[in-house]
Amino acid sequence: MDEDVRAAAELVQKQWQEATSDLPEKIQAVETCGSAGAISAKATLPRLNAAVQDRFTAMQSLVLQLELISQQHSSEEMGEVCVRKLHDWKKQLNEFRLSLRNANKSAKLNIERAAKRERELLLAGGEEATIRRRNLQTQAGMVAGAESITDGLRRTRQMMVQEVERTTNTIQTLDQSNTTLLNTKEEYHGARSILNTTRRLLTSMSRSDLIDRAILVVGVAIFLLVCNYIFLKRLGVWRAQRATTPPIYSTHVPVYESPVAVKPTLSLGTGHDHITSIDEL
Repeated sequence: MDEDVRAAAELVQKQWQEATSDLPEKIQAVETCGSAGAISAKATLPRLNAAVQDRFTAMQSLVLQLELISQQHSSEEMGEVCVRKLHDWKKQLNEFRLSLRNANKSAKLNIERAAKRERELLLAGGEEATIRRRNLQTQAGMVAGAESITDGLRRTRQMMVQEVERTTNTIQTLDQSNTTLLNTKEEYHGARSILNTTRRLLTSMSRSDLIDRAILVVGVAIFLLVCNYIFLKRLGVWRAQRATTPPIYSTHVPVYESPVAVKPTLSLGTGHDHITSIDEL
């Protein structure tokens, strides 16, 4: 992380040096503008100022980049170095702006002097004044053409800047969309894995449910078979007992009483044979 920040700081410093290398010469050109002639100077001065202002804009952008880099440094020492350098850059930028303001004042004075001198030559009359007037007309036409071309180039540059900004915004939007799509893809894969796990669990639960139902049905069938077997076994024993037991005739024992072991006896008191139970004996 620190190496990336250090590399970015070195790149910004290199760009600053490139931006300020020929800036004093451009400001000097603005200051000397108007010495050759008023008409040509009026067309040249805006172009020179525009070039210097573009350089100021680039320098301001580098100052903002250095501020961001100074906030990203983890070590306090490197942060203090960036802050000092940032202070020096801001001071240097203000000095350049002040120099440009003074240069524009000097250029306006030069243009006024040149215009006054040309006016005096035109009012002097003679062949030299006629030639001078023709030259001025030619220069005026050339200046008008140059201004028209300059305006067209300025508009073209502005359109290109707007198109670059629009393209940058589009790229940022595409990057954000790409990030959103990647996050959605990851969430989809996560949800897909959860669904696969849920499907396996449901399949296992369905299989367990089928096995439990089969076990329950088999258990109920075995229980019913056992009950049927016991019922049939008891029914067979009861029928066998009914078949082997002789009929019982007694006034004391009911016909449908549970069968018990009895034996015939002879009653001497009444003179009639009857059967009594062992318990009564």
